[in-house]
Amino acid sequence: MGRLPQGQDLPYIALNRLDGGYSYTQAGRVATITPLVQIDCWAASYDGATRLAAAVKAAIDTLTAAPWQGVFLIDERADDEAGDGPDAAGSTDFYRTSLDVRVTWSPTV
Repeated sequence: MGRLPQGQDLPYIALNRLDGGYSYTQAGRVATITPLVQIDCWAASYDGATRLAAAVKAAIDTLTAAPWQGVFLIDERADDEAGDGPDAAGSTDFYRTSLDVRVTWSPTV
């Protein structure tokens, strides 16, 4: 899970790179990277988490210029039960919507 400073106010977004890096062929390193990124949208209500996820999806749609070559939503999951939050004190005032996004980009551009 992504780390945030303690006491972080809701709502917030945590990014986690699940896989991906440079690929290689016999000719050498491929210029593009295609990581799978999990975007967790946390809020104090279920509606807040889903609205935050909708805003993230709208922002993803704007990533059309270099170095971005493609950003694709693979999966979306909404946790509709409180208590799934990262609070060590056991707070149940957390709701999450997770987006899995495949990003294709070229860091050399």
